[in-house]
Amino acid sequence: MREVKVYTFRALIKGIEQQVSGKGTNQFEADNDATIKVMRETGAKFKEVEILEALSIVPTDEWI
Repeated sequence: MREVKVYTFRALIKGIEQQVSGKGTNQFEADNDATIKVMRETGAKFKEVEILEALSIVPTDEWI
């Protein structure tokens, strides 16, 4: 089993720096989750979202 964590990222969205978060068992999954959330909320295209770095990792006590 793997623990789900919430990652907070620094990201460029349409050229504007913002903080976004995503859930996953590793940074790759959380990065994809955050990118999809941003695309849905802002209407940004995939190429307009750039994840720069992970700022924090918070365990959720959720296991899959």
